[in-house]
Amino acid sequence: MVYKIIAANYPQAIALSDQLRTILSDHTEHTNQYHHDDTVIVQQTPLDYLFIIGGDGTFIQYVREYAFVPNLKIIGINGGNVGFFTSYHAHNLVNILAIIDDEKPVECYKQFHLLAISDQTNTWYGFNDFVMFAVTVLDVEIYCDQHHLEHYRGSGLLFSTKYGSTGYNKSAKGPIIFPQIQAWIMHELFAQQTAKIHSLYNPLLLPNEAIITIVPKTLWKPIKFSVDGQVINLDWNQNGISVGLKQSLALIYLPCTTTQ
Repeated sequence: MVYKIIAANYPQAIALSDQLRTILSDHTEHTNQYHHDDTVIVQQTPLDYLFIIGGDGTFIQYVREYAFVPNLKIIGINGGNVGFFTSYHAHNLVNILAIIDDEKPVECYKQFHLLAISDQTNTWYGFNDFVMFAVTVLDVEIYCDQHHLEHYRGSGLLFSTKYGSTGYNKSAKGPIIFPQIQAWIMHELFAQQTAKIHSLYNPLLLPNEAIITIVPKTLWKPIKFSVDGQVINLDWNQNGISVGLKQSLALIYLPCTTTQ
């Protein structure tokens, strides 16, 4: 078994990484660098397991980065404060040996969907959510699978995966999606309701295959974009952007779920 450890840069996570190396002393640590080729990370040598040590922020960052390594198994270890996606801690770290020795059922490893946000030249991926927020007002036409859905005016649009439904979306009073349900969310933030503008207003649950296209009606209004809390620079022009889901090639360890 070949493994790689990524730890957040603080003492607790670094100490756990040293403990994990001791536990995995009979296996091979992968130390080569990876490089990207479009959405696929090109491997110098095969990699079987990726252990991410930290909180949810660290986990989400590197899950996005390694999501398209085929058959890679990603396991989160809580070395931070908040760790909803981390299944192991200092007290049960030795139990990881049972996972890599195939004593755990294969159902524990799940492919997952990332939000794929595309302009005319680039694509960004989000594990939790994508937000577009207007400094004044967001004024756009929204299409679903190339069919016109609505003219939206309001503060912004929030898109969430089912895993991200318990984050920003929950704070904005959006729906919570059980892991077994195959859906994602478009949530309108403070939509205007006037005699001439009738936005959906309520959050919309979308099937995994749906593609949302957002086309600006006005381009002079400044818009901010963020993916998983990180600001990105989208090319916001008359062609608009698209938002959909893309299935990972890697798998994450989620023992509490029963289906993908």
